[in-house]
Amino acid sequence: MNLANAHQAVLYIDGVALLGNVSEVELPELASNTFTHEVLGGIGEVELPGYLSKMESKIKTNAPYRQLEAITSDMTRIVTLTLMANVQVVSPEGAYVNEPRVYIMRGFPKKSALGTYKQTDKNMPEYEFAVNYLEVKHANVTILEVDLLTLTYKVNGVDLASQIRSNLGL
Repeated sequence: MNLANAHQAVLYIDGVALLGNVSEVELPELASNTFTHEVLGGIGEVELPGYLSKMESKIKTNAPYRQLEAITSDMTRIVTLTLMANVQVVSPEGAYVNEPRVYIMRGFPKKSALGTYKQTDKNMPEYEFAVNYLEVKHANVTILEVDLLTLTYKVNGVDLASQIRSNLGL
């Protein structure tokens, strides 16, 4: 068993580092749109996997930043969000290894909550993005790639949507 803990991370928007500006990044949740299958004369219902649900990401900043507000105010602009993290992995033998984790997301700003001003409190704006593309790399190996617009769904290099694309002539 290996233990892992993320220690440092930097968010990039369209290649520009937001080092020191972001306090939290909520990565997309991968979820299946399940459907219920009922059988006449059966003893119950069965829930089966369907297609993937929509994906979203949220960013919380530690203060209002002009550059970020300008990017997120254009709700028609496709942006690339890249979260690069350093994860310290501890092997069963007790050896420490620093490994990269990279999360690449492509989508558009969905919501730009500019924050709240209150005497002596920090204004911490939050931004939401609709994510259409997600790639996850652990130690430089792609373990997940999802592109909802091109019907791409790969896990550990296995293309789970190839038959669908083939059936559609794509």
